[in-house]
Amino acid sequence: MDMLKSTTEPEPFKIETDTAYKYYQINYQGATHVRFKRGQIDLEFLDGNLNYLFTKCVFGFFPHFEPIDSEDIGMGPGKYSITINDNCLLARHWYDIIEKNRIVKKPGCEIKLCWDFTNGSQVYFPLRILGNYVSNAVPFRSSTGIKVLSWEMGCPGGYSTKIYDPV
Repeated sequence: MDMLKSTTEPEPFKIETDTAYKYYQINYQGATHVRFKRGQIDLEFLDGNLNYLFTKCVFGFFPHFEPIDSEDIGMGPGKYSITINDNCLLARHWYDIIEKNRIVKKPGCEIKLCWDFTNGSQVYFPLRILGNYVSNAVPFRSSTGIKVLSWEMGCPGGYSTKIYDPV
């Protein structure tokens, strides 16, 4: 899939008898697949026959991760999402913008945590202040390295895609 021309995120492959999990192909420590349940932060690594190998918490890849403190920014609980593409894991922690009548009253903020399974290393992205809603984000490999493609909806409206480079 050409991420730069895509209007949607990459789809996990589906196993018709198992609708609770999302499955993705990867290459990591003998595992060829990973699965996780929506809303969960544990990844289950599987072999080529989809047999269980081991489990790892998403945040185990990022030992120095500290969640955004909602008291510091005066907002409620944050949100999390996990996306896997091109042998990369992207975990996002964010607070949505607060808007009224399509006018941003308070910006949100977002942390992108990216793990490159191929090189066994973290790819660093800066904390970002949000002026738009981010409907999804996905890591991808370009000729210059790993980047993140983000689908965003601005206020007063309209969707766009943006590409973010690591620091």
